[in-house]
Amino acid sequence: MIFLNSNFLIFMLLPLFILGFFIITNKKEIERYFKKSILQKLVIKKNYLGIFGKNILLFATLFLFIVALARPVKPKEDITLQTKLPTFAILLDISASMQANDLIPNRLKFAKHKIKKLIENSYANISLYAFSDRLYQISAPTSDIKTLLFLLDHLKIPKEYMRSSNLYEALKNIKEKNIILFSDATDIKDFSKFSKLNKNLTTYLTATKKGSLIKTDNGYLKDKNLELVISKANRNIKEISKVINYSYNDDDMKKLYQTGSKTFFDIKEFEELYTYPLYLGTLLLFFSMFSLKRFKFFLLFLLIFYPFKQADALFLDFMDIKKAFNAYENKEYKKAIKLFETIAYEKKSPQSYYDLANAYYKNKEYKKALNNYKKVIAKDKELRYKTFFNMANCYYMLKDYKRAYEFYQLAKSVKPTKKVEKNIFLTLKKIKPTQKNKTIFANISSNIKNDQTDEIEIRSLMIPITKGNGSETLKPW
Repeated sequence: MIFLNSNFLIFMLLPLFILGFFIITNKKEIERYFKKSILQKLVIKKNYLGIFGKNILLFATLFLFIVALARPVKPKEDITLQTKLPTFAILLDISASMQANDLIPNRLKFAKHKIKKLIENSYANISLYAFSDRLYQISAPTSDIKTLLFLLDHLKIPKEYMRSSNLYEALKNIKEKNIILFSDATDIKDFSKFSKLNKNLTTYLTATKKGSLIKTDNGYLKDKNLELVISKANRNIKEISKVINYSYNDDDMKKLYQTGSKTFFDIKEFEELYTYPLYLGTLLLFFSMFSLKRFKFFLLFLLIFYPFKQADALFLDFMDIKKAFNAYENKEYKKAIKLFETIAYEKKSPQSYYDLANAYYKNKEYKKALNNYKKVIAKDKELRYKTFFNMANCYYMLKDYKRAYEFYQLAKSVKPTKKVEKNIFLTLKKIKPTQKNKTIFANISSNIKNDQTDEIEIRSLMIPITKGNGSETLKPW
């Protein structure tokens, strides 16, 4: 519990306790500071509870009123966002030139570190891509920061993927309009055709003016004339992009945070508690002012019929939720949907959207189920796992096996279970091994095909979106 107006507690309680101490313990002493006419109004005369009892009730009443004015609230465990999250893509250059070590330890690892900083400080739907001659999707749009960081930490890029870069094809095939690029842009010479793409591009230039040699297994990269290649930052990319030069100072990432979250504002939800001290204070004031014998039946009525709108709403919510789950258990899914819709509309909580989505799923309305699963933004690990798992089930039933595979992997990154491993295996069997997605099958270990218990390497999530030209950057790389 916290107090939103804590200044009332600071400035009101201290003088109240001092005044109460004087009135209760030392009547003669207080007469020095107050006129008799004022003191008569502060001190309640002898009656049913006696002077001491009545004074105690009076100051307890004032205390409770001050607490109510301080506005006690209880923060809700799951905060429902009341605004649409912005969506943007992070595009990582994995071409050969990103192996240059003018940034420590090299450009690629430096860029991954900066991407982690960006993700940690942005609250949005973020999708992850990587590109060289091909465009690869690492993660579908998600606001689950832990999942994104997990995928990035475990991303191992095979050397055969590190070819020449084709930024134009990468940007052309990314669905998101807002893109943050981490690249040295060394392979780009002509920027004229980029303007037709209609993308909002921000580039974090991961290279230096001086440049560096590119280390290979056989020494350093050489051109066709066997001259050493020095890779430098291509600053001409500013023609199509907002450019942020590399920096070891994380404070310079603020520009990127604004790019990723400029339309988002956070709304915190609280459960108001001020009604409780207000109600109790009113009762105590009534006890201190009137005879209990005369009004005992009226007081009994007040205590039995608790006049709180919150309590009434809580009772009705409980009844509606119970009816909805009864309908769900009785397989009356259409009835359950109507009840869960009402609850979700009123509560707007992750759990209410999750329950509604489950009802839609059971009624075989998979698209509507997906729309409601997407609204489940929860801190609870178990709820995140079940949401990703059920979203994968929806895509599977819609025969979108590629998306099903992606969300089973997200569920696995939150909570690895045998059930999700089995579903990953069954989904992969449904994906036809075409030229476009054969990389998925090439990276599955033999053990996973047999007992479905071993880890699938994160590199298998790099699903190729474009074909690429298959050419090396420069031989003998």
